[in-house]
Amino acid sequence: MKQRITILSALLCAVLLTAGCGETKTISLSASSMADTLREKVAFTDQLEKVDADTVYALYPLNADQVAEQSVYVSTGATAEEIAVFAGKDAESAKQIEQAVQKRLKTQKDGFADYLLAEMDKLNQAVVVTEGQYVIFCVANDADQVRSVIDSFLS
Repeated sequence: MKQRITILSALLCAVLLTAGCGETKTISLSASSMADTLREKVAFTDQLEKVDADTVYALYPLNADQVAEQSVYVSTGATAEEIAVFAGKDAESAKQIEQAVQKRLKTQKDGFADYLLAEMDKLNQAVVVTEGQYVIFCVANDADQVRSVIDSFLS
């Protein structure tokens, strides 16, 4: 009986150890190539223009020391369409970047609610993905298409 208990205990430990050893996926991507790919592969109704770092930090309440790399495209203002890809310095920075993205999204919703109601559908389906140190934000007509492009980078 003791031998069976010992064998069962050893098997149980092996199963628990194996279950806890799942592979951790490490993601490495370029913010600019991700943003450029979204711009090329997603259908936008407006012309998107890349903005400089000063404009990025004016639009997103962030400190430059939180961000390792960023690439942001904004519309002409006639639509709410936008692409923003950030690489934080680390996972903690990514949390702060995600909060800044959520604030930007709220600002856009507040601004377009009284201006262009048609843009609210896009804003309500905006895609925000945080993976490791990366935060990806995109406002477009087709959120599924955006997710598909992002998934192709993250898988």
